[in-house]
Amino acid sequence: MNRHQPALGQRLAARRGWIYSAPGMPVGRGAADITVWVATYPGGETGVAALVSDCDNGPTVINGIEYIEPAVRAEFDAPNQPVTLIEHTSDGFLDEAWIGSDGRACWRRIWPTTEVNPDHAQLDAWAEVNAAALHAAGVTALLEGMAKL
Repeated sequence: MNRHQPALGQRLAARRGWIYSAPGMPVGRGAADITVWVATYPGGETGVAALVSDCDNGPTVINGIEYIEPAVRAEFDAPNQPVTLIEHTSDGFLDEAWIGSDGRACWRRIWPTTEVNPDHAQLDAWAEVNAAALHAAGVTALLEGMAKL
């Protein structure tokens, strides 16, 4: 990934039904399945990467990012480290989600991508390098998709 291209390292947690506070949303909270790894970024900086999948009627990952990111930072002791959030969508896609410099939620598809995407080769390489960790976290479509390449 251009923005954050972390290598996924040691798994810190894998939780089904992880609850986070979302006071600005109608239900006041969200729940997600989450897997968190130590992440190593280009240049050697470490932080965390979290694969997040919606599992209830709370906000989607992109709509709840302003609640999810601080909850991940607090729970996994990463107040000043880089944090990468990866949404595992219900259709099996992986989207990177982040809070932009203007404070708005941003996202982009990171797997699968088409060849017209200028970052296609880089994103596919990232997915291939991290395939085992992602597959272990439930992204079964990743290995199936790579087998078709």
